Amino acid sequence: MIKECPQHGRYEDMMAVDAKFLEHIEAMYPGRDIDAHNDRELHNHGTSSIKYGRGSVLTVDLTNRCNMMCDPCFMDANQVGFVHELTFEEVKEILDNACEIKPRRQMSVQFSGGEPTLSPFFMDAIRYARRKGFNSTQAATNGIEFAKSKDFCREAYEAGLRYVYLQFDGIGNDANSHRQVGNLFDVKLRAIDNLHEAGVEIVLVVTVVNGMTNDQVGPVIQFAMDNPKKISFISFQPVSFTGRDEEITDDRRLRQRYTLAHMAHDVKNQVGITEPTRDWFPISVMSTFADFADLVHGPQAEWGQMSCGCHPNCGVGTALMINKETKEMAAVPEFINVPALLKDITKINDAAREVDVKHHGRPCAAQELRSVRRAEEPSHRRPAQEVRQVARGDWPQLRGWQGTP
Repeated sequence: MIKECPQHGRYEDMMAVDAKFLEHIEAMYPGRDIDAHNDRELHNHGTSSIKYGRGSVLTVDLTNRCNMMCDPCFMDANQVGFVHELTFEEVKEILDNACEIKPRRQMSVQFSGGEPTLSPFFMDAIRYARRKGFNSTQAATNGIEFAKSKDFCREAYEAGLRYVYLQFDGIGNDANSHRQVGNLFDVKLRAIDNLHEAGVEIVLVVTVVNGMTNDQVGPVIQFAMDNPKKISFISFQPVSFTGRDEEITDDRRLRQRYTLAHMAHDVKNQVGITEPTRDWFPISVMSTFADFADLVHGPQAEWGQMSCGCHPNCGVGTALMINKETKEMAAVPEFINVPALLKDITKINDAAREVDVKHHGRPCAAQELRSVRRAEEPSHRRPAQEVRQVARGDWPQLRGWQGTP
């Protein structure tokens, strides 16, 4: 990508290392969300105002304090020379405002920082978010406080914490040495055990820097596959050069830039699973399923489904089906023709919006079942008996990898 600006000059950056991958995810983009409305007081930011949708993730930075000094750090925590910390009244105002935007949809409410567990209102914020009706309450954390105390983990779970997005850059202490804590990997393992015991679901969050942590993509995936009862998802987040790295040189930026195409190919090359242009899709495809669920629940539902309409280059994902006992796995797109399924569900959604009133505008479950069955039969995908073998025993778990720059 090359930009020319009369004020700032020429700017060049890398969008992808594989043009076909870029074409694939852009072709699978389902389109923008509805126009933003009923939110003039909240999203009135001039040229930066939100124009489409109503958001899918609400990130609340509780504090800029942290108990680590990382590089990279998009917040530049502990180095700005002052402490900025929300009061509980400010936290409540943010969550109250989020409920005022119509149509009211579920959002992931993620408490972040700095290190959110250092806020004196961390538990109160979780309780209030759940009381308001948000069901996906999360914390983006380095895990130190959770590793220190099982009681802290239990209290967070009882307050309503559903997910922990755990900073997790690699396997072993050496792979985490750039975080400047000698035994950081041991801390992560303790945090995972404590959180799992308390009932909190765990998402591993890997900041991927080319030439620094990109060799850990495969080992982290293998770790998750070896621990399917403890790890729900992996979120690979290509480094964003902001905060502590805002003044990065052009040479270093191009050298360390890591794109979504990098990630898709590293998964295939390091683990030997998934095909970049078959098994990866923009995370915005979830909006197709959200539309279907909204139609099924009807307009009288208290909350709409969480829907993400972000640009296809913002993030991609895939899913594995893993037997929690045998640890056998299969990539879902190996046995489901996802593009065909998306097209069929889109047709059902569009038809249901025009159906006559006697059907209450809701799609037929038989239509959906036929759509899934049609999507199961392509010849290049894994035979059905192999998939059943993977799923035999305990209920299988979907494992997602998501990359967000």
